[in-house]
Amino acid sequence: MMVKSRSAALLSRLNRRLLVLTCYAGYLLMTLAWTLLEQPWRWFAVIPLGMVSILAMGLLMMPALLGVSDGADNLLDERQVQLRNEGYVWAYRLLGTAVILSALYLMIASGSSWWLPRTELALQAVFWGVWGLAITLPTAVIAWREPDSSKEE
Repeated sequence: MMVKSRSAALLSRLNRRLLVLTCYAGYLLMTLAWTLLEQPWRWFAVIPLGMVSILAMGLLMMPALLGVSDGADNLLDERQVQLRNEGYVWAYRLLGTAVILSALYLMIASGSSWWLPRTELALQAVFWGVWGLAITLPTAVIAWREPDSSKEE
């Protein structure tokens, strides 16, 4: 099966990196806005940030649109498979580090006055944040690291 050229990619490396930053920073800003802002102003920040974050997350779940090497082995050439595998290794290293640091934070916070998610809303924010990170991180790492196709040719 022939592999499509990455020259058909719609986003440059810079734009892919901006998409990754938008996805994760948007979610963090949305969560902070929900927590810190008072009721009438909360929605003016949370709704646009939420929409932007969800759109960025959706785009990160479409590697073909990004023009990155993230797919089944039989659809990729050897170089693309290597890039994909390296991206997955980095993604799982980052996710593993985040899990270990989160566990460490929970151990310290449970014995002190640090913030812990105790309400249903806070638990939901943590759950959806972890879910979004886990589902998008492999493609996000590949999109971040993969060079523009024009520089390779």
